Amino acid sequence: MLARITSAVAASLVAATLVATPAGAVPRPSLLDEAQALAAEARTAVDAVNAAYVARDVDVLLARAAEVDAADAALEDLLAQAQAAVADADAAADNARDVVEAAEVDVDQYALLDAEVVAAQTEYDDAVAALAAIDVTIASLGAQLAATPATIAGPPMCFPDAVVGTICLPGMSMPNPTYTSLQIQVGTAQANRVSAQATLTTASDTLGDAIAARDVYAGAADALAVAIVTRDSVVIVAAAAADERDEITNLHHEVHWLAGEVADRRLDAADLVAFEESAGWTFGEPSEASAGDTVRLEFSLVNTAAFQLFDATVAVVEPAGLDATCDITDGTIAAGEAVSCTVDYTVTSADAARGSVDITVELTGFLPIGPGNPRAAAVANGTEVTVAQTFSFDVAAAAVVDEEEDVVTDTAPVRDRDATVADELSDTGAESLPLLVVSASLIAAGALLVSRRRARA
Repeated sequence: MLARITSAVAASLVAATLVATPAGAVPRPSLLDEAQALAAEARTAVDAVNAAYVARDVDVLLARAAEVDAADAALEDLLAQAQAAVADADAAADNARDVVEAAEVDVDQYALLDAEVVAAQTEYDDAVAALAAIDVTIASLGAQLAATPATIAGPPMCFPDAVVGTICLPGMSMPNPTYTSLQIQVGTAQANRVSAQATLTTASDTLGDAIAARDVYAGAADALAVAIVTRDSVVIVAAAAADERDEITNLHHEVHWLAGEVADRRLDAADLVAFEESAGWTFGEPSEASAGDTVRLEFSLVNTAAFQLFDATVAVVEPAGLDATCDITDGTIAAGEAVSCTVDYTVTSADAARGSVDITVELTGFLPIGPGNPRAAAVANGTEVTVAQTFSFDVAAAAVVDEEEDVVTDTAPVRDRDATVADELSDTGAESLPLLVVSASLIAAGALLVSRRRARA
């Protein structure tokens, strides 16, 4: 049992050592150090992702988002290692506790067996004392026996005699009762000694067996002391492993949340790109416009985003001084909703000279996406978007007079002019009729030339 405890203690020490430093491992940062470094890298990468989103740099956004994903996966692996380390440390701690319990049992067993040794020793000592007492008795009886004659003379034998009256002869020799009694006592003592010797032998064997059984647990107290120290050490290692696991778990949760945030940024970027590529103004060009005309310009835009636009406004950037009237309610445009606007514009002579007018219309608003806007609970702030577009419409050119040609530019009706000329020539008389006809023809030709130039202009 003691050997098993010693082996178990050694195993617990080895397990605790392996938890702290795997066999053959090159010195490296702890799992927590690695986790903290990964979390710091992930935080930096998330800041870069958000900055790239604001800057509309999709390539950088995707590259830095991949770094967050990699940190998340690496932390998940570190967490698995930390959980395995905790499992190993807990198993080592449980084993160490079992070893302590077994060592305590061995110590108790040693105490029980030691009590048996004490009892066996007492019996042995009593047997030795009994044998010694018998030996003393035998020795004393032997001395007495040696000092006691084996026989004694009997009483004299007297009988009457006629001559002398009584004749007495010496008594006959007979066994000495005392000697005989001593012999019996010596025999009894010797028989008792044999029995006492057997008892002593048995007591000696019992004592030897008890000592041998107890000595199996002779190191139990020391083993228990070592087992307790080992258990306490392994429990400390297990607690440290659990603390490290918990801290890595918190870091993993943080970075996993950051990975979710950059996943939102990817989707946000895709939505933003899709909106900016698809959103555009539709312009209704007026049928005709000339200098001095006030024309109503109509244009519309559909919110192609998956979210509504907040704080939406429409402005005419160029020409300056124009206000757009739009059917936007409370500054919001629902996803898929179309907004229509009108602008009244007075065509200038400068527009007629250019032959066209450029109108730049701009929509600004906010999509509820981007940093600080969980996609599952979009709020009325986020990413500002702008949809600006320039349209042109034609303006009829003004009439132009060619200074090198003698062209009549009077736009009065020919009939009226002819009447005027006839009145002026009425006083010339009949002889002036041919001249009147020629003059009227020239006036008509001039009016036709002006009409043709206007049409060409």
